[in-house]
Amino acid sequence: MTSDIGYALFLGSMGLIILCAIVTMFLPRRRNDQDQRTAATGFFGAATGPALEFDWFRLGEVPKQDLIKLAEQHGWRFDSDQITEGAWLLRFTRSA
Repeated sequence: MTSDIGYALFLGSMGLIILCAIVTMFLPRRRNDQDQRTAATGFFGAATGPALEFDWFRLGEVPKQDLIKLAEQHGWRFDSDQITEGAWLLRFTRSA
């Protein structure tokens, strides 16, 4: 009987540890994703001039298509991208 209680406590505590580990793996990523989306929105909103280059590696948590949509909301049109050794540049021009 006491070994059954000990076994149940052990399994319960292991389950709690695994649950905490899984939760902490995913929650910071979501927070980081939201912070990066906020930064991208601010970047596109404050950008001036006729053309713009954006290093996608800076905000790797945000999918490329989402960045393009954010840019479009602020008057930028996606033109091209270029992968280099240390960057993935997304090029935009002002929408007419």
